[in-house]
Amino acid sequence: MHKTYLLLFVCLIMFVSCQRETGAELLDNTSDDSGLLVKRVDESTEPGVPGKAVATSEYEYNSEKKLIRTIINSAHGSITRHSDSRYTRDSKGRIMTIAATSQRLINGAPYQTLEWPAFDTVSTMVIYQDELSQKIKYIKRIIRSGEKTTIDSSLYDYDSNGHVKKIIIFYLPFGVHLPGEQLMSSGYSAWTFNAKGSLMQLEEYGEANGNFFLQIRYRFEYDNKINPLFTNEYVFLYNWFDLSPNNVVKQKVYIPAYGEDYDNTATYQYRPDDKPLSVIYFSPPTVTNTNRQSNFYYK
Repeated sequence: MHKTYLLLFVCLIMFVSCQRETGAELLDNTSDDSGLLVKRVDESTEPGVPGKAVATSEYEYNSEKKLIRTIINSAHGSITRHSDSRYTRDSKGRIMTIAATSQRLINGAPYQTLEWPAFDTVSTMVIYQDELSQKIKYIKRIIRSGEKTTIDSSLYDYDSNGHVKKIIIFYLPFGVHLPGEQLMSSGYSAWTFNAKGSLMQLEEYGEANGNFFLQIRYRFEYDNKINPLFTNEYVFLYNWFDLSPNNVVKQKVYIPAYGEDYDNTATYQYRPDDKPLSVIYFSPPTVTNTNRQSNFYYK
């Protein structure tokens, strides 16, 4: 199961650097061009080999440079997957709903298992603390595959600086559910930010028989360059790499159940404007035997 956590690092960290400044301060020279202007990110398991892209992420924005759509295409052997997420915003620019569809193919034909059909949808509803607040009170997400669904709801708590400090998670397992069924607690995550707004630590806790236990801990170090996907509004998507204006350069991972304590790192090249041009991710041989490279394309 712990290999899943590595995949989270490999597939989700978009921008990291070879410079190692822990908790770098917010950039004073941030301009409009440092916002969400990434057009596409290509990932490959064979760095430097053309045509070996295994995942492509594309981003679309509205006239106010707010993300409104994400398209992801990935391939693993003969299996391919297409995901399309669309974001609905209110007049204040806040995300209110996310509608996502996903399709799985094998050798070009619909691919399904006994549990998961070839097509599924995800509906996410975001509720804020009040009409003016940017702070999320809770979100509700429904993943539907055929007649079966899984439902989760997350409650948010904030520190005195307005940063998320705890997210409590409730869920219904995958199956056919009846109206009125009660969600069960599945654990929580604890978030620690520094005074400048960089995420320094993320801990995920599971629950068993009313007791909580640490499943995994991440600690982060940053460079002092521009993270072009920096935003504070996607914490409910667990995109923690977007929660600092700088790029994650080291992810320290601790998994108590396996006695594992290791670092994921990366090196990359910058454009002249200090945005990432490409990056190669590195993990210990005991965790994975494959390095990955990402190339970034901007609007």
